[in-house]
Amino acid sequence: MLVNGVIWPKMAVEPRNYRLRLLNGCDSRFLVTQFFEVPPGAEDFTTATGPLAFTVVGSDQGLASAPSIVDTLVMETGSRYDVVFDFKTVTPGSRVIMKNIGGDTPFGFSYGADLEPGDVFPNRQTDRIMAFDVTLPLDGA
Repeated sequence: MLVNGVIWPKMAVEPRNYRLRLLNGCDSRFLVTQFFEVPPGAEDFTTATGPLAFTVVGSDQGLASAPSIVDTLVMETGSRYDVVFDFKTVTPGSRVIMKNIGGDTPFGFSYGADLEPGDVFPNRQTDRIMAFDVTLPLDGA
């Protein structure tokens, strides 16, 4: 997965709210995004906690009339969403991984159902979108 021109980026964050502007730039893949807390430096989900709740505040049509608290967001191709994630809810020093639980096949979106064997490619690398390390001290300014 590519985020702001970087494959599998990692970002150090403060324990506060962050607004994330998401775009599914895939030409034929639905993304089903969730956030999971893992130990510092982890890159897999063997000891993950989650999915963690986050707030959707807008989409392609602009700001939502009311925020929605969710733990899963289905993003169709070309869609845009504004979400707020509260890193105060995460254990200090931990990592949060933004994960795609959708399939790898074109338009293979199976949220709420098991993925078919052909929906997930061997040596899968599309399930990890980005990592956030909650390691920065809170800036009071």
